[in-house]
Amino acid sequence: MARTRLTFTLRVAARPAPDDAPCPIHRLPPELLMPILYNARYRLRDVRLAHVCRRWRELLLNMPEFWAAMLKHFESTSDELHAGRSVAVELLEQCLRLSAPLPFKLRFALVGEAERLAVAPHLSRAAELCVSVPSLDAALLLAELLFHSDLPNLTVLCYQPDSLEIPAAALPFEHFTLRALVRLDVPADCLCPCAVTGQLEHLVLRGPAENRPWVMDGLRACTGLTYLKMKDVGKHWPQLHFDGAPPPDSEMIHLPNLRQLAISDADVGILNILGRLSVPPTVHIRLSSAVWPCSHFDPQTVFAAPTVLTLDVLPAVRRLYLGKMSPKSGVRLVGYAGDGTERFNLSTLRDYEGNMFLEELLRPWTEREVTTLAINLPRLPLDFKLNSCLLAMLVDYVVPPRTLSHLELLGSTPPEARRLFVRWLLHSSGQPGAPALGAMTLCWAYGVEEGREEETRAELEALESTLRECQRAGQRLGKLHLYGTKESRVIVTSAAEVRTVHSSTMAARPPFEGRFTQLADEVCHVITLPDIPD
Repeated sequence: MARTRLTFTLRVAARPAPDDAPCPIHRLPPELLMPILYNARYRLRDVRLAHVCRRWRELLLNMPEFWAAMLKHFESTSDELHAGRSVAVELLEQCLRLSAPLPFKLRFALVGEAERLAVAPHLSRAAELCVSVPSLDAALLLAELLFHSDLPNLTVLCYQPDSLEIPAAALPFEHFTLRALVRLDVPADCLCPCAVTGQLEHLVLRGPAENRPWVMDGLRACTGLTYLKMKDVGKHWPQLHFDGAPPPDSEMIHLPNLRQLAISDADVGILNILGRLSVPPTVHIRLSSAVWPCSHFDPQTVFAAPTVLTLDVLPAVRRLYLGKMSPKSGVRLVGYAGDGTERFNLSTLRDYEGNMFLEELLRPWTEREVTTLAINLPRLPLDFKLNSCLLAMLVDYVVPPRTLSHLELLGSTPPEARRLFVRWLLHSSGQPGAPALGAMTLCWAYGVEEGREEETRAELEALESTLRECQRAGQRLGKLHLYGTKESRVIVTSAAEVRTVHSSTMAARPPFEGRFTQLADEVCHVITLPDIPD
């Protein structure tokens, strides 16, 4: 928003003024104009601000902060400027020179000798480097650049070879001086035990890791690590067998300060890593797999193995969320502790499908002490229309968590999906260990936007029909909490985040008010906001 306003200011100021009046932008003193120009830039082509007029050029040429900020945008220089490589290298050299004496953050592609010569004289000021190399020759040039440079300010280094054919030996980290390094993002085989120190806090490793002892020794040297992300690193390691005995100490990696762990791999790779890690029980774990839900990733297998995930993280989960976190993301299963802290996050495929989808995700939680289950599935699996089949799957194979007391049906989850989950509770309530429907609180969010009155009615009729089905089965819902919102398409992860409006909620209330009170012990229309003018 701030950048939009500042850009608008510059455009308005550039309009022609009367001959006897100075341009309004020129009336601003330098101490006001310089921050405006700095915040108006957000891409590389905004270096053209220095060519608007003589005054702007003089100000910018004496503002190293502007040019240091431009260095973060050099990753796709040639494409953005529609210019050749020589022009891009010349601009890179000028930005580096004009940014002196400030530290800088640079993202660029090292293609050949020209880029190396442009960067080398200024590398001692580098605070962050993100370098991509397209070939083995370029990787060797980067190795030469780092070897012959003093890097006292370098705290972040990201090395991205564009090809798996580039060997890790092309960049021998043990020969570089990286004494200030705090964050490192490299292929796994580049992690050298001699190159890292206990001050490294943030580490990203990308596989495959062929030299397992080398990588494990490197991880053991990172005693101060607080964040670790591993992608496709562990699936080629020797498989651990969880037969009751812990792995030998020679196979363990102790990271006493780790707070966040992210693993992207097949289930074998995830278990190979989790089984070898000794981390604090309060660690937050994020898992994802590019091949789920095929046979290479089984959530129940991962949840059942005796790792830090199963022994320490899952027992602390009290609230589960199944749904999307953003419109373009895939479905996630997220676990929260009693204080609301996120402890676990499983990312599934964007295009999920199949009758086993819900069963695979929910079955591992039957014996867990989960009290709240929130559902927000704006788009359903292709086979979700087979309600009877899915219901049979859930009832036959999945018992709701025995301590479940709240079911929250949120957002634009279709009525047939909502009915499925309520019927799941109904049909499971007679099984041993299942929660009783009479002790359950059902939170039902529905849209009350203008123009969708028919959809609102359909949603409430689906709720009424489902509750009458419970009544015919001789059961009665304990509490019904209704959330009428004008933001039904806004993705939320809990009922507490739903924004409801008094007038719209009350408008949809009359025909259903009496009916709902006959079907539940307690009915509550939750209001979180005063009326908002349209």
